[in-house]
Amino acid sequence: MSTNAYQTSNNGGMDAYIIKMDSSGNRIWSTYLGDLGLDDCYGLCCDATGNLYASGLTNSVNFPVTPGCFQSIKSLFQDIYLCKFSASGNLIWGTFTGGNDQEDSKAIYCDGNYDITLLGRTMSTD
Repeated sequence: MSTNAYQTSNNGGMDAYIIKMDSSGNRIWSTYLGDLGLDDCYGLCCDATGNLYASGLTNSVNFPVTPGCFQSIKSLFQDIYLCKFSASGNLIWGTFTGGNDQEDSKAIYCDGNYDITLLGRTMSTD
């Protein structure tokens, strides 16, 4: 674990774990990501400046989302999360996205315009 990690330990349940390495296999930074529930990561991508985007599913009520994010409150079941980390491993922003039932994210894509596309699935009607 990096000494300056965003989250230095598992918060309970299953947390995601992210490790960024250089081309020689040396760790640049690593962090846990999650809270008391199930937090799983299914997609990672980097933009041209080295920012890292992580997406997956969570049923943790207190998953790390940031003020002013797209969706700050998790729905009743599991939601998709999307987080952006700086090239040095600092959390820039995090958000939930989901409706009144279950969602999960299966893939993420970052294009040359710094736009992010998520592929997922939902059981929600909203």
